Amino acid sequence: MKKLLFPYGTLLALLGVLLFGVFTSFTERQATEAASSGFQSVSVSAYTDRGTMADGRQTHVGACAASVLQFPFGTKLQLFNANDPNQPQISCTVEDTGTHVCQNTIAVAMPGQTQRAIQFGRQQMLLKVVGQDQQVASFATANHPASLGCQGG
Repeated sequence: MKKLLFPYGTLLALLGVLLFGVFTSFTERQATEAASSGFQSVSVSAYTDRGTMADGRQTHVGACAASVLQFPFGTKLQLFNANDPNQPQISCTVEDTGTHVCQNTIAVAMPGQTQRAIQFGRQQMLLKVVGQDQQVASFATANHPASLGCQGG
């Protein structure tokens, strides 16, 4: 039996590098395509608090918190799984802020749904701005004029 020129470990390591390189460039290509399609990458988490949001309404499914310097109150967002930018996973309207909700960070309201929020965790998603709810914008601005959200967190 002939000896292999490369030991199996080296061969497997080279194969891993080749495969990882292919996956990495595919991911980078996807990110580039997404950016040119009006998407941006954001970190998304969920919060389960029940209470009054910046716009004066009670927390509800369909609301989210964001940095209003980046996404003003009333901004309608769609959030997509990075692997499927054709079907939104979450649609929400920016109705709140948070001390740890900073640039490129979205917190989706899941009031009272602790287990669902834990399962959701923190995800990197693609975001697309799809509109503006002027009523939410004016209520939130009037109700919470100084709230910008992020405080270095």
